[in-house]
Amino acid sequence: MGTKMAPSFANLFMASLEQPLLEASPKKPAFYVRYIFLIWSHGLQELLKFKDFVNSFHSTIKFTMEYSQSHLPFLDTVVHLTGSCIETSLFTKPTDSHCYLQFESFHPPHIKHSIIFSQFLRIKRICSTEVDQSRHMIKFAGHLFNNGYPFKLIDKYFKKVQPIDRDRLLLYHSTIKNKRIPLTITFNPKLSPLLNRIKTSWRNLSLDPSIRDVFNEPQVIAFRQPRSLRSLLVHTRLNPSPDTPTGGNSPCGSKRCQVCDHMMSERTVHVQPKGIQLSPGPYSCNSSNVIYLLVPRSLVLVKLPPNLDLDSIITKPAFATKALGSLLQNILTHLTTASAT
Repeated sequence: MGTKMAPSFANLFMASLEQPLLEASPKKPAFYVRYIFLIWSHGLQELLKFKDFVNSFHSTIKFTMEYSQSHLPFLDTVVHLTGSCIETSLFTKPTDSHCYLQFESFHPPHIKHSIIFSQFLRIKRICSTEVDQSRHMIKFAGHLFNNGYPFKLIDKYFKKVQPIDRDRLLLYHSTIKNKRIPLTITFNPKLSPLLNRIKTSWRNLSLDPSIRDVFNEPQVIAFRQPRSLRSLLVHTRLNPSPDTPTGGNSPCGSKRCQVCDHMMSERTVHVQPKGIQLSPGPYSCNSSNVIYLLVPRSLVLVKLPPNLDLDSIITKPAFATKALGSLLQNILTHLTTASAT
């Protein structure tokens, strides 16, 4: 959706739009969830009129609508209208291949255990009837078995989920901040003896009065992903060939760029009249954090040093051309000194 702020701006705009929209509507939905899902109790003809009214409320914002008098998918849920009651069930797309993480995959065991338990909880949370819960759990167990998960492990978490009250799963639980010290290591299945030793030895640290406050809880053991065959064999960047220039500017090649025609590709640039010599790096019109150096009939891009302080470079206040010339001269001097060192 473009920039990082785009979803927030879109939500704010739609929130400011829907409030006057609902207030101006002749008939209102019985249940409404943020221009995504609603329950209508005034008949089909009035629903179609409501859609026309919504699409005429703003000149550019238009809505599409899917409706049914029996059931309707909403995200990963199917909402069923049974008499005067609303029931929910799990929704999966027909194209879903159910390719879960293979049990023989090179991942820590707790991740595979978490997949089983969390998905069983998800099914119990979504499905409103016990019959539907059992049906979808059995289906999910079959998908896990096809991905190499042992039956005993699947059955273990299936039995663990059964006594959990569904109403408790539907409640919001606030996240508790964890202040335990993490131990981050690259995952390897051969580390199991060492990890077990660490878990059982943390009590010795908690008995030391000098560090008791730091190690009052067991540390969190976190794994970073090791290099896979893909990371070893496939590279997102190609290594430069021996013929690839390691210095000098180059045009970006865009058809609309008005700078490419003036770009110098020389590896060494002499700036007159001071005779300053610069070695531009491999930068193009799209490079950022660079200085555009104006020389007769050409442009040169020079990278700004990370420790360059523009405020300290300008030593004397002046106006217009004098200030600009002094600034550029001091920058060139600083760049020459930095490249020489």
